[in-house]
Amino acid sequence: MTGTVLTSLEITNTLTEITKNSRKIEIENSELKKDLSKIKNQMKELNDQQLDLQTRSMRDNLIFYGIEEKDGENCESVLKEFIADVLKVEQRVEFHRVHRMGRKIHGKIRPIVAKFVQFKEREVVRKSVYTSLAGNDENKKYGINEQFPRIINERRKKLYPYYKSAKRQNKRAQLVVDKLFIDGELFRLDESESDDDDMEIHPVTNPESDEAVTMTMSSQLSANAPTFYPGNRGRGRGRGGHRGRGRYSRK
Repeated sequence: MTGTVLTSLEITNTLTEITKNSRKIEIENSELKKDLSKIKNQMKELNDQQLDLQTRSMRDNLIFYGIEEKDGENCESVLKEFIADVLKVEQRVEFHRVHRMGRKIHGKIRPIVAKFVQFKEREVVRKSVYTSLAGNDENKKYGINEQFPRIINERRKKLYPYYKSAKRQNKRAQLVVDKLFIDGELFRLDESESDDDDMEIHPVTNPESDEAVTMTMSSQLSANAPTFYPGNRGRGRGRGGHRGRGRYSRK
């Protein structure tokens, strides 16, 4: 009997010790999770800061597509000639740097990236697209786009079909870096709820480079872009029972 009682006490003590150790492990795991969450937040903050710095460093840049490439060319002279003769920009522009992007591949025209000395000069050139290239069949081979880091470009590619759809409906749409504003409201794309069957949108990448979405994509994306209808704010159901994506929902 005595031996049985001692064995029971040992089992009880062992269980008590296991419970204490288990509780200690739970507390340690909880602390580790808190530390991990803090580290993740710090990493995100650092990544956001780095992305912001990259974006700012490219603020004065433009990428030019379709400009014929020749051996031994002077990129800056070629670009200045293009700006004057094709874009019809009479204002004198100056650059910090001008060069072709990527390695040379036979039969393909590499885009030119240029860093302007003055941002206002960059804007004059960028806006000349709407008067000199848009609607001109002869100049369809050319394209001009702002330069952004790859992450920003991926965000813009997802928003671009919605931007084109809003413009087709005569809404006030602005794509500012990686934010889309429609009729003054910030448009939010709920990526966690979007899938291939729901979106049915396949943005087209530029054949010359995956660094940017160019003007030549406009006609291709417009046909696939969804139609916007006023919807509830947040993630409520919009018109026709479709889930709202921020300020607008789509049918």
